[in-house]
Amino acid sequence: MTRFQLGAGADLLDFGFDGSVLDQLGQPAGNWRTGSDNCIQVKTADGHAKSFAVAWAFNADNQLVLSAGGQELANFQNDTAVRPGFELRKCVLRVTPNRLAGFAFELRGDWTMTPAHDLEFSLGASKSRLLGLISDAERRNRFLFIFKDSKHPLLQHALQFEGHWEAPATGEANLRFVYTDKDGADRVFELPGNVVINKSTNQLRYEYTKNGKKSIDFDGTLLVTPDLRLVYKIGRTQTQTGDTVVSASVISIGATLTKDSFSGDLAFEARRIDGQKTSLVVAGSFVGVLSPNAKLAAGFSFQQVQASGQVSTTVVGFEGELQFKNSSTVNWVFSSSNAATRTISLAVGADIQLSDKVSLDGRLNLQTSNGKVQSVSLLLGVRF
Repeated sequence: MTRFQLGAGADLLDFGFDGSVLDQLGQPAGNWRTGSDNCIQVKTADGHAKSFAVAWAFNADNQLVLSAGGQELANFQNDTAVRPGFELRKCVLRVTPNRLAGFAFELRGDWTMTPAHDLEFSLGASKSRLLGLISDAERRNRFLFIFKDSKHPLLQHALQFEGHWEAPATGEANLRFVYTDKDGADRVFELPGNVVINKSTNQLRYEYTKNGKKSIDFDGTLLVTPDLRLVYKIGRTQTQTGDTVVSASVISIGATLTKDSFSGDLAFEARRIDGQKTSLVVAGSFVGVLSPNAKLAAGFSFQQVQASGQVSTTVVGFEGELQFKNSSTVNWVFSSSNAATRTISLAVGADIQLSDKVSLDGRLNLQTSNGKVQSVSLLLGVRF
């Protein structure tokens, strides 16, 4: 088993990856762990405690290395005979040098994310970079950082942060993950990639480029509000033991409807933090909507596919009103300023059909420019 030594002279001790400590004669001298300052602490058999100042860092191969006095003492992933493990508990890195031995120690540091989607881990004056990917193949909305030891690429590790998702308060089409650090304070991972809507599922997707195109597909509820705002809601994600790793999240994106006709999909344009414009497209179809508390309205119907395979249908009626223009055209006028084109023309006989009979349901009646009242019998494929 790989071991390392700390101390000098009569105080020289031998440390094992199983937590054991031996004296110079090879006899058991206690056990070791890490303290809140990330120093190695030894509790000897006679009850005394010793502390050793050390440095921890990940090297260029994503391997955890222990150093003291500027010299490397141990590489916790260099021994192919053991299988190490890494996990996060309340943002504290828990290291298991050998999963079969059951011994683990903790490192308390600060995490930041680089523009290249890597993680930087700071322990005091020591800062190192973990090369990896952000992913959640199970579509459970988690912030998982996946990394591998480049010398042992078949062994994969996942660090799971606890927190919630949101967009910037100013409404740009960017994602951020607000996580809880080791001291219980909120910290933010800003994700610099692109936010889109996956048209095959109408679910939110985060895309970025790193050794090719990468993405995170979310599982939530997409809402298009009557005043043309895009809102995406994510439910709480729990572990098997009931611990919350992702709190209920609401992502609101300030976007502008770019459609100038009621055909095709629902297309929005939003702005990213870097000032670039991006498109968010909801797949579906435009329909006429008649609700109990509103007038006849133009609307949109779309389906969402959940990670479970369940399909749900959402129909939204837009805020605005129908206005008679002439015998061949009726206008729909959006009341929201979130529409680039506020007025969209409907072709009488195709998009909208009118009847000379006055409807008993006043919501279907439309007054012409000469004061005549006609009722709407069909709007955007829906008969009334």
